[in-house]
Amino acid sequence: MGEVSIKAHNKDDFLICWQKLDRKSKKVNFLISQGKSSLEGKATADTIEDVGEQIEALQFKLDSISQNIVTQLETEKLHF
Repeated sequence: MGEVSIKAHNKDDFLICWQKLDRKSKKVNFLISQGKSSLEGKATADTIEDVGEQIEALQFKLDSISQNIVTQLETEKLHF
């Protein structure tokens, strides 16, 4: 089992790519944590709207990952 830890120092995106080297199935877990310093501010209408947009963007990414998994499974079934 391998583990990678990345700590953000700014708001830039992270691009991560991995490749399995055998035919065994793999499980990938994403654990994302946020420091407590950003939790001290009060919520405003703008921050709530921003959070809603971030959730929508995350949902889109998760849907895309899910679709990629389904596509990969179908491709593997076809080849085996």
